[in-house]
Amino acid sequence: MIGRTMARIFFHLGKGRIRVEIPDRVLAGIYAPKEHLPTEAAQSMIERSLSRPVESDPIPSQVGGGDKALIIMDDVTRETPTRLLLPPILRQLESAGLRDNDIHMVFALGTHRYMTRAEMARKAGGDALSRFHVFNHYWRDESMLSDLGSTRSGIRISVNRSILESDWSVGIGNIVAHRVAGYTGGGKIVQPGLSGAETTGRTHIIAGRFEGEEIMGVADNPVRAEIEEIASKAGLKMIANTVMDGKGRMVGCFSGHPVKAHRKGVEACDDIYCIPIDHKVDVAVVDSHPADIDMWQAVKALEAAELALKPGGTIVMFSPCWEGASKEHPELEKHGYLYPSKAEAMMESGELKDLCSIAAMLHVGKILEKLRVIVYTVGITRKETETLGFEYAADPQEAVEMALKGAGTSPEVIAFKRAAEIVPRVR
Repeated sequence: MIGRTMARIFFHLGKGRIRVEIPDRVLAGIYAPKEHLPTEAAQSMIERSLSRPVESDPIPSQVGGGDKALIIMDDVTRETPTRLLLPPILRQLESAGLRDNDIHMVFALGTHRYMTRAEMARKAGGDALSRFHVFNHYWRDESMLSDLGSTRSGIRISVNRSILESDWSVGIGNIVAHRVAGYTGGGKIVQPGLSGAETTGRTHIIAGRFEGEEIMGVADNPVRAEIEEIASKAGLKMIANTVMDGKGRMVGCFSGHPVKAHRKGVEACDDIYCIPIDHKVDVAVVDSHPADIDMWQAVKALEAAELALKPGGTIVMFSPCWEGASKEHPELEKHGYLYPSKAEAMMESGELKDLCSIAAMLHVGKILEKLRVIVYTVGITRKETETLGFEYAADPQEAVEMALKGAGTSPEVIAFKRAAEIVPRVR
């Protein structure tokens, strides 16, 4: 590559940055979530949204003195500005006559690990932890769960009993594109946020049987229908969802009806995270930011990159994965991202029991069947990376060189920053 004109591109690696060089002649474009200068202060957006919620009465009209309220928050793998959203919600609950011991808060972990006390304080604020009962949902703890029968499609519903024991509940989250649910936010705070293992696994397996284009960035899809049925049966009364721009600034707050308000937020999300491209290319070079904590999160970048690639193409992914592959899902760490047919067979035989791991295999296994994936990471060893089904690169530039070497004489390369949040769409 000596003597060729090179584009120097910086990617996220957690809180730091790395640089790679790609020949200008092969580079088809560099993309990232759009930056939108907010039209008003974040606190004003939140207050305005809560005062005029979508298809819903304001909070003080929904609750009264003596009611029990549950505030449901997403966890540390999400960038929701929870500390900004909580105070105005609490003020409205207090104005309706609720006292501190009437208000509980739960972190909707889905199948993620427990949050530490320090992480909970960073997310919700130290004052919240000192004043209210704040706790983690844990999907493995059957004593936390109650049975709600089944969805119309036959999926057994088990959810954290705290939402059933409350008179009113609100889900706090953020909206970006998502391979399983179409988008984050809305009822996803309950499924998978507050659900048991079987409910989450069965729901996610549905998504694994569709192609990425059929689900990701599609607001109304079969999985979202399951999610919203489960959230409704659980009694989720309201949401307060944000949309952030490419610089992490709040550009919208959407509160109100768990479905109607969510769809309003999706419209704003698309304006930031939908990336139009002219055609599919041979190589995508991406970072996983902000899905950095482990490979369970980082593969969201692969799911986005897949939508921009021709069959037989290559993804280069940079991700720190500080906490390894997926400590909560040892079957995935042991077997890796199996091809869907193998994962289904092992599920039928009983060799694989963790339905959530099986769902992840179906999603990523589809990608590995048709694309080459090269990973540079600082948190997973070469052996672990290869067990997962990826090729390992010792440094970022080596990963790019490996991809170009195997991509033919005139490859086209596209670069995505913050790929875990975007949805590429061919024009």
